[in-house]
Amino acid sequence: MAVDIVAPDHDAVIEVITAPASANVDIATLGPPGPRGPTGLTGQTGPQGVQGVKGDTGAQGVQGDTGPQGVKGDTGAQGPQGLVGPDGPAGPPGGTPYTAVATFSALPPFAANVGKAYYVTDTKTVYVSDGVAWRLSYGDTLTRDISALLDPGWKIHTSQGYLRLRRIGNVVYTAGRLARVTAGTTYASSVAVFTAPAGFQPGPVYAPWGPAVLYTKAVGYVSGFQAATRVDVQISAFPGAYAVDDSVFFSGFWWTESAWPTVLP
Repeated sequence: MAVDIVAPDHDAVIEVITAPASANVDIATLGPPGPRGPTGLTGQTGPQGVQGVKGDTGAQGVQGDTGPQGVKGDTGAQGPQGLVGPDGPAGPPGGTPYTAVATFSALPPFAANVGKAYYVTDTKTVYVSDGVAWRLSYGDTLTRDISALLDPGWKIHTSQGYLRLRRIGNVVYTAGRLARVTAGTTYASSVAVFTAPAGFQPGPVYAPWGPAVLYTKAVGYVSGFQAATRVDVQISAFPGAYAVDDSVFFSGFWWTESAWPTVLP
């Protein structure tokens, strides 16, 4: 049988020597290796091996330069309204929109105050200058107690009695609840109640008018035809005469062309 003897050559190339099966081979007597044969063909690529274990993460690289700013996006939806905050501190008290003077005589010259308004405190009025005069713009005397002007034939009723007078603009209002002091005057007569003071006086054309009631007995009216400045009551449709303490209550009004009162009752 053949024996394959492997012996290294001087170039560390593995050589295979085949000797006859019956031969006694002396390795020391072998001749030198023959020349290298040609390189064989490249074999087929073997299958891919198993993937190795993942190595450690490398160190972080240097940060790059900042890129250019992007395009501005659309405005987002409006968020919900926040809670109402606490009230702020109170502001300073307001003042009158007019310059105030104590009396009409204290008004400055109208020629130098065209279009300006002044409030006269003692008569509760507002005057505006048109360059020719001070014109009454607004006036309200408020309700005045005129018990002191009551005709002596009457007295203030002991149960919620009163006698009042008020002027707003050019209209005068009055009301009262009275009791008779003297007897004998007929109900149908025009009986004086008071004389209107300056600034409140009705003229003959603008006589007072309104209802008057003889308590529990009859209805009459307020009149002023007997005298230009007098305010009367008359129970014209009821026979008989007043008795002491007969009760009358009334209200009335009239137009006045009188200048605004410089003194309030």
